[in-house]
Amino acid sequence: MMLDTGEQPRAPRSGFAPHDRLSDEMSPSREYDRLHNILGAEMAGKNVLTVRVSAELQDRLDAIANAIDRPRSWVINRALEAFVESQAWQIEEIKRGLAEADAGDFASEAEVGAIFEKWRRVDPDAD
Repeated sequence: MMLDTGEQPRAPRSGFAPHDRLSDEMSPSREYDRLHNILGAEMAGKNVLTVRVSAELQDRLDAIANAIDRPRSWVINRALEAFVESQAWQIEEIKRGLAEADAGDFASEAEVGAIFEKWRRVDPDAD
């Protein structure tokens, strides 16, 4: 039951007003164009990427998204960013190491021995 308070009903937060109360200025096509422009500006520089994932992985992503109150796409973007960052770092380190090897820049036997000594257990039965 709706009470008549004498006030005009407010449009939902999405900005869409009920169709029977739309003025000529706010026709559905104009509202669509307005929202398209707003969302288009927010999505500028974003691309759509479609991937197939297992149902288990999707459930795990959804659980994380729900736990942190974020959309699934936000969680996926953060995961991809972390993965790409890690892989890019690893690839650069491998390239650097290969360049050092190509230049003949290897650790000496003494340097290798010092590293092994640093990490050698003093008492093997200490576990």
